[in-house]
Amino acid sequence: PKVVIKSSSNTKKVPVFLLALFRAFSGKLIAGGLLKVISDVLQLSSPIILKLILDFFNDPSKPTWMGIFYAFLLGANGFCQTLFLQAYFQRQFTIGMRFRAAATGLVYRKSLKLSNSSKQTTTTGEIVNLMSIDASRFGDLCNAKQMKLKDQRIKTMNEVLNGIK
Repeated sequence: PKVVIKSSSNTKKVPVFLLALFRAFSGKLIAGGLLKVISDVLQLSSPIILKLILDFFNDPSKPTWMGIFYAFLLGANGFCQTLFLQAYFQRQFTIGMRFRAAATGLVYRKSLKLSNSSKQTTTTGEIVNLMSIDASRFGDLCNAKQMKLKDQRIKTMNEVLNGIK
């Protein structure tokens, strides 16, 4: 079926969807990034604490309380890392769901601008199906771009690690 979209003559700007999403969720994205950075710093500090524990065992002149402190610090570090990582994943999952809802709302709003002749030739089920497919394809496109970036990062890391050998 042919779908004709009504165009309004008073719109001069072409909205950029991803820019609008970033503006709407930039605070939440930055907060999620901060949570991830804190989690990564805690993950990187674990080997340092382990080194301190090994140094404690190698030097018998150090007081016992220091070993207990290092052991407690290692456990607290793992606990805090888990908390920050789970908070990060929860926040990112929520933002992803809101992105999807925004995409679905955009497609729905666009479907409301269909001309009457298009509405007569197309059933409601077909319109809803097309809306669902469009929103799903948008999500798939975002995932595909993310996977390409991830592949590129992995390739770069492999080259760096092979250069170290």
